[in-house]
Amino acid sequence: GTMKAMLIFCLLVMTACSSPLASPPKATVRAFSPEFQKQYPHCFLRFDGRPVWQIVEEAALKASIDPTLMMGLVMAESRCNTYAVGAAGDTGLGQVVADRWGRPSQAVLKNPYTNMQWATSILADRFKKCKGNERCALQAYNGNGAGYTEKVKARQALYRSWMK
Repeated sequence: GTMKAMLIFCLLVMTACSSPLASPPKATVRAFSPEFQKQYPHCFLRFDGRPVWQIVEEAALKASIDPTLMMGLVMAESRCNTYAVGAAGDTGLGQVVADRWGRPSQAVLKNPYTNMQWATSILADRFKKCKGNERCALQAYNGNGAGYTEKVKARQALYRSWMK
């Protein structure tokens, strides 16, 4: 019935759905500087009880990516805005291009869990193709934008410095 339809829908859009009987996910407690909270307020919005920064970090860990690097990428790409849309159709936290190469629609990519699943998968693939070279992987993720690696690394350093 309804539960089966919901499960099929969740599987189709590749979102992280949990059983209504499951206990809600627990948010990690971590202190950040007030400056970070002021400059990147979207990083603290909550989805299913988790702040965006935690969703990003967890997805990065699952993909064997440094969580602070992934946060640097998300801060550079979208400023942690799950609803950000770029001119090329790049959508959500990781600015994943929608409706290409088998990727879902913009509406689906605005879900932070789905977006991070795609963004971390893409970045992990770029790391593999670049034989672990971080600069190469970041440039490939972004399409070789000038100064992109430096921008991501600068945001990563900020993120690290703002953790208490």
